Amino acid sequence: MKKLIVISMVLVLMALLMFPAAYGSTLKITLIPDKKLANVNLNSESELLFTYPNGSFVSKLLNGTSTNISFSETFNHPSDQAIAFMEGYLKSRYHNVTVDNMTVVFNLTEKANNTVLKITKNVYIDLWLTGIFNKTKSETKANLSWRAFEIRGNFEIDGHDINNFGSYLGSIEMFSNFMDRINNKSTINFTALSTPLDKWNRTYDASTNTTTFYYNSSMNVLLSMSINGTENNNYYNYTLKILYDPSSTITVPGYATATNNSIEIMPTAPSTTNMLLIGVVAVVAVVVVVGGIALVLRKK
Repeated sequence: MKKLIVISMVLVLMALLMFPAAYGSTLKITLIPDKKLANVNLNSESELLFTYPNGSFVSKLLNGTSTNISFSETFNHPSDQAIAFMEGYLKSRYHNVTVDNMTVVFNLTEKANNTVLKITKNVYIDLWLTGIFNKTKSETKANLSWRAFEIRGNFEIDGHDINNFGSYLGSIEMFSNFMDRINNKSTINFTALSTPLDKWNRTYDASTNTTTFYYNSSMNVLLSMSINGTENNNYYNYTLKILYDPSSTITVPGYATATNNSIEIMPTAPSTTNMLLIGVVAVVAVVVVVGGIALVLRKK
């Protein structure tokens, strides 16, 4: 288990250097049924865009702003507050799931010119989960209803909120009356992945004996606001948007099929012989039916 955790941490830190531009959120799930584990690599990428007129008070206040916040933390005890917090939201979707270990890598950049403030927030969370498998004589089932979870409210690590944008707009007084709306828009939000798993794209690679499920939602605008105001007899318009775009892949060793929120896993795909036999039987059945109909018509 420790080797798996070390490998996972290395992969997460590499991901921090390799992931693409903002708001391409991904949830990558790798099932390891023989160890009764699931590895989850959550990549929450979101972007806040705040536009304002050149020459306004806000423009003069924000122009030239440049901030970067980065840190990483690992938690491996059930009593750790971060693990308990994350586990609580997963359990709200599926009560048996348990978080064994968690690594968080956070990066936020905030830059502004004379017309636009852009805040890009990247949150990478690597999780090891147990409690989602149920094994029978013929197959193993994995319950993945927890995948469509959403963190609500502040999720503070090292004194920084890794979920909401509100705390990074503190210097903009005009948003004080709208902070509840801003903070109610969670950016660690994968509810768009609630589509039943049997509706996801599915591929099976016989050469590696691996099944992959994939789903990509459309671009989401979490929040869009427009505020009008006057300053020194000048009329100004301000806009704010929070964007994100979640997708997910689930990788399963063996031949797997899905029903609603569950994945059924067999060690290997049905044999070619069996599939050929089924095909032959189907062809014979069609021939018999067509031949019977032709005979009846001939007699008439």
